[in-house]
Amino acid sequence: MEAPPVSVLPITGGTINMMEYLLQGSVLDQALESLLHRLRGLCDNMEPETFADHELVYLLKGQQGNPFLLRARRSLSHPTVPWHLRYLGQPEVGDKSRHALVRNCVDVAASHSLPDFLNEMGFRMDHEFVAKGHIFRRGVLKVVVSKLSRILVPGNTENTEPLSLSYLVELSVLAPAGQDTMSEDMRSFAEQLKPLVHLEKIDPKRHMHKACLVLLWSSPQPSLLLPRLRLKWFAVLNGLFKISHRERLKPGLLPLECLVWGPV
Repeated sequence: MEAPPVSVLPITGGTINMMEYLLQGSVLDQALESLLHRLRGLCDNMEPETFADHELVYLLKGQQGNPFLLRARRSLSHPTVPWHLRYLGQPEVGDKSRHALVRNCVDVAASHSLPDFLNEMGFRMDHEFVAKGHIFRRGVLKVVVSKLSRILVPGNTENTEPLSLSYLVELSVLAPAGQDTMSEDMRSFAEQLKPLVHLEKIDPKRHMHKACLVLLWSSPQPSLLLPRLRLKWFAVLNGLFKISHRERLKPGLLPLECLVWGPV
């Protein structure tokens, strides 16, 4: 019997080095059912998969450059299936001819002793979160609609709090390097989801600057928010951004409405 999917993003299995093509967006909680109904009509004729995963992000700091980051993920709904260890490379966002973000992706299955192994190798667990949602498929395209929650007590996946008032929506494809025609297929599919959700090629630097400006503009006392941006980051969303603090902002201003973003 084939094991159920364990990750928000596609699993390659084995040690194959692939490129991930990715578009992202978000939908408010009250619009979730409308989006799910649209996806059922557009995707393959099968019931969408559901998942509940616990992800731990590990860092290995070197003497120079950015720390090396790995993601360990396990299924909460199927605790006996293998863990998955994932490495995501730096996103390639400079090529404007591509309609999707492209990054290197390596994913391997691992035993339940994975956290102990990473600790022995010198990695440090930086943060953890829970992701729950639905997975839709249309051929090689994969659509994941998920709610991210931070863990209030370290290691206790029963005690969580949603990170925002919206669901993260990701459209992705895994393919060998050079298959840039995939991004055109993704763009065409994303057009069919409008206006329920707008899936975009996310530029981390552009959204980081936009988020900070919107945050300061939205606050009655912007000077009080600057020290809070230096709070310990407690989650990383999909390898692109780190979530530093939650604020009550107007829906639609930020990718996930109520989050302050910063670069990895």
